[in-house]
Amino acid sequence: MKWIIPVVLAVFFAACHTNAPRHQATPEVTSTEVSAVAAADPAEASVNVSVTEFEKLIGKKNTVLLDVRTPEETAAGKIVGAMEIDVLAADFTERVRRLDKDKTYLVYCRSGRRSTRAVEIMATEGFSHLINLEGGFNAWTAEHQ
Repeated sequence: MKWIIPVVLAVFFAACHTNAPRHQATPEVTSTEVSAVAAADPAEASVNVSVTEFEKLIGKKNTVLLDVRTPEETAAGKIVGAMEIDVLAADFTERVRRLDKDKTYLVYCRSGRRSTRAVEIMATEGFSHLINLEGGFNAWTAEHQ
């Protein structure tokens, strides 16, 4: 009976131990990879990127910066040069249909959830070059303080 407790403890500690690193960084997506994904499969026409990669893409040829937050949110601050179309507005899909489908859209919202939804809607409307900012404007402002 005396051996049960040491065996149980040994099994417990062995199960908790791992040689894997505690934190592995997610590799960044490069501009080339973004283009390759968008060109390869329209069903996978969107890519999530970090603030660093998103910033590198702003101002590139044929890119449009798209803020999908509410007017109240954009009034409090936005990324310079962003076009505003509220994803929560009833006419979002109609307004998106008027955009040039050949351009690359850099899409963001407050936290990344609504922009993910906006990108999904845009993909169903035939857009094939969509880039979503991971963490949204919150991540952007945290990076630019």
